[in-house]
Amino acid sequence: MRIKTGFYIDLTVGAVLILAAALSFLSIQLRLEAAVAEKETLDNTVILGMELVQSTGEVLLYGEPRTIEQWRDQVGRLTLTLERLTPPEDVRGTEILADMARVLAEMSPLFEKLTATANGSLPAGSLLSSQLFRKSVQMQALLRNLNNFAANSLEMRYAQSKTQMLSTFGAILGALALFGLFVSFKFRNFILRPVDNLREVIERLNTGARDARAQVFAADEIGGVSRTLNELLDADAASRQAIEEAAERFRAIFDQAAVGIARVGLDGGLQQANGKLSYIMRRGPGELEGRPLESLFHAADRQTDRVELAELVAGKRNTYAVEKRLEQENGETPTWVNQTVSLVHDADGAPHYFIHIFEDITARKQAEGKAEFLAHYDPLTSLPNQMLVRARLDQALAHADRSGERVALIYIDLDNFKTINDSLGHPVGDALLKTIAARLLDCVRDTDMVSRKGGDEFLVVLTEVDDPDDIGSVADKLLERLAAPAVIDGHELATTASVGIAIYPDDSEDFDTLLKKADTAMYQAKAAGRNAYRFFTEQMNVEASEYLRLRNGLRRALDEGEFSLHFQPQVDLGNDHVFGVEALLRWNGPALGAVPPSRFIPVAEESGMIVPIGAWVIREACRQLAAWDAAGLPALTVAVNLSAVQFQRVDLEETVVGALKAFGLAPSRLELELTESTLIQNTENVIVTLGRLKALGISLSIDDFGTGYSSLSYLKRFNVDRLKIDQSFVRGLAADLEYVPIVRAIIQLARSFGLKTVAEGVEDGTILERLRLLGCDEVQGYHIARPLPPDELVAFLQARARKMA
Repeated sequence: MRIKTGFYIDLTVGAVLILAAALSFLSIQLRLEAAVAEKETLDNTVILGMELVQSTGEVLLYGEPRTIEQWRDQVGRLTLTLERLTPPEDVRGTEILADMARVLAEMSPLFEKLTATANGSLPAGSLLSSQLFRKSVQMQALLRNLNNFAANSLEMRYAQSKTQMLSTFGAILGALALFGLFVSFKFRNFILRPVDNLREVIERLNTGARDARAQVFAADEIGGVSRTLNELLDADAASRQAIEEAAERFRAIFDQAAVGIARVGLDGGLQQANGKLSYIMRRGPGELEGRPLESLFHAADRQTDRVELAELVAGKRNTYAVEKRLEQENGETPTWVNQTVSLVHDADGAPHYFIHIFEDITARKQAEGKAEFLAHYDPLTSLPNQMLVRARLDQALAHADRSGERVALIYIDLDNFKTINDSLGHPVGDALLKTIAARLLDCVRDTDMVSRKGGDEFLVVLTEVDDPDDIGSVADKLLERLAAPAVIDGHELATTASVGIAIYPDDSEDFDTLLKKADTAMYQAKAAGRNAYRFFTEQMNVEASEYLRLRNGLRRALDEGEFSLHFQPQVDLGNDHVFGVEALLRWNGPALGAVPPSRFIPVAEESGMIVPIGAWVIREACRQLAAWDAAGLPALTVAVNLSAVQFQRVDLEETVVGALKAFGLAPSRLELELTESTLIQNTENVIVTLGRLKALGISLSIDDFGTGYSSLSYLKRFNVDRLKIDQSFVRGLAADLEYVPIVRAIIQLARSFGLKTVAEGVEDGTILERLRLLGCDEVQGYHIARPLPPDELVAFLQARARKMA
């Protein structure tokens, strides 16, 4: 039963009892007018008091605005009644009325404080509500006393004449007493006990007891509150368990993550590290906690991200990443990591701690270091390559401008070196090149530079030259030193060199022209019988006649069909099948005879004739591919070399698309080969052009990889498919194992970028097998086949197919 309903029933019973008493008094009304008048006044006071007690209970239970205003009205009425009431003659009655007035005066401020702190409902179980409730109980007791006083007073005053009235009154009084006891019992068991139980539960919860639950005494309003509280506590326990399980999962993820993770305090102290970070740092569990994070880094890297860290704390960025080295205490090489840092805030939004994530990038850094070495140094001799010489020569020229000194560029070409390679093998030739490099270094100062241009060609840069005669002295020293016999693999070898010299600023003011003129002077030294040096002179311009003959002949050769294509097969090492060919341009005319590509290609590039010639090559290669398809040959791809001049023309894409459409070939059948020097010129335009060609479906490859500027920053941006390993590296695999790490590095580098590798210059089975073991994808070279005319290539493919069948 609801508390409100029970109290209504109790009030009804009480009202019935009071009505019975009133009827008893009416029976003797005529005789007891004076006593009845006083009794009625006192009874009215009791009724007002009981109504106030009832309203107090309703207010404490429900706190409705109607009951609050009703309570205030009843207090006013009861106060006015007490003020107007004539004090009884008996002192006891006067004391009871005085106590009632006092209690009533104390209830009003308590009630107003209680209603002032309420926000829509009165707080159950609060101190104010408890105090008000006790006052209402006191008032109820005083009302009973007052009622008893009135009855006793009437009994004493009218004892003789009111025997019947006293009997009736006694019976009614007994009923009221029983009724009061019944109401008190209900109040104690159904209100006080549940409220006390709720208070005890709340106190236990405040002390941290998580298993405390309220007892449900009855299915009333307080019982509903108890059930709701229990449901909330159960839900809170379930949520807490879910949070603990999530925290356990997070700890498992934290400890087993594939990257190093550290929680770092705002003071830089390492508070927690996972197992991967301990593994990276070669430490045991718990050895890193408590150390300053900065102490883990290499001394040179500790201050590199100070600005980023400050910006993170200031809220200018959410996270940042930086590459650093972790110092190993056991003397091992520092470990390179990519460190990502983020800041965690507390509930108030204030910085709380840092999260550092460490990804081990040591392998990538080592690959980049190898690639960087290949980009700037010759892998055989460890001398700077031509790209690095160009950069340092530019610095030397700038210094010479300020100082008024000269700079000499010396071009050295070994005489008859090919004979040594062909007769004794490439390993002996490579060993001789290393010896030559060491001797050249012995002949120059620390401020000078020695470089291997490629093959058997070297460059020497002499800086801070005051007297041109000093250059001749150095050249004499070089020739003398190089001519001294060298014992290589049991062979005593003597070699000479042809040396050409160009001087800045006398002959030119830029690297390319100086190199060209030094090259011209070197050829003059060869023409003079070799083992000599020549300074560039204007008389050497006679050589330009040869250039003009070639230049004029190129236009005629293109118009009269003197060009032809030979094709060198390319083999997939995975299945030993010929999957494609490389188209190689040949020139054989009636006027000049067979002109090697090394002679006419540079002239074609310098004169611009390479553009129409290159367009003819692309079209002729596509035509020949279509002819082979028509003849029933297996589908092949054809690789065509592009020069830097040709690649920079805006109509390259149109030329390629036109050739493919003209002969009905899919774009995937064509591969364009570019040199590294082509890729680094006008890089942004190169990337755009490569993107358009790739969008067509055309394959792209980098030719002679490792001899130019092989920067990873460029390689990442160029969307190529293959790297062609330069044949100088490939040939070195025959006997010199020092080339194995270089080739392996190139193959691994290509694989890390998702590229295939093609090895050029495979001249024997030993090289082929070593390439296969190193994981090279494709090969070409004389061991497979020389470049062949179209008809001979068909015969080669048919013979190979029969052999493999």
